[in-house]
Amino acid sequence: MPMNNEKFAQELRKLLASIDFDKRYYAFVESHRNFPPMKDIRQEQLATAIANASLDVVYVKKEIFYKHIELHPVGKIGLNIFFSHSNIEAIFVFHSPGVAGSYHGLARDIGEMRNPNFCPEPPYPRLPFSNVIELQEAVDLVVQLFQEGKKLILAYNSWTI
Repeated sequence: MPMNNEKFAQELRKLLASIDFDKRYYAFVESHRNFPPMKDIRQEQLATAIANASLDVVYVKKEIFYKHIELHPVGKIGLNIFFSHSNIEAIFVFHSPGVAGSYHGLARDIGEMRNPNFCPEPPYPRLPFSNVIELQEAVDLVVQLFQEGKKLILAYNSWTI
């Protein structure tokens, strides 16, 4: 019997919890939260940070984000990366069952799954950066979490589509 989207979402959160997705995400946010925002970020700096992370992306100019999609037997697995001022927002996408989640939403959901009293402040933080080195660190974390999550999805044999 096929799983519904909520069941897929629950399974995805469990898989991501096994790589400490939430803990790693919040650790980065916490370690960079009091730094001044990066001023005058240029498109070339963003493109360079993504290129350095060794991820093939397409820039969607109309919607101003970078998009990565891979086709696998279980479906499309992708990553969208948005830059806003001195923050990164990333979205993990698993198209086959129709599951997608922002990194900050997934981190919170996984944190609440671990501890129902979990209440981060701010509730849905984006990954901050204040210079090009931190920008690269943030992009590297986003890509690393994506690659590790993708590997778990591909190894997981209980998807019923």
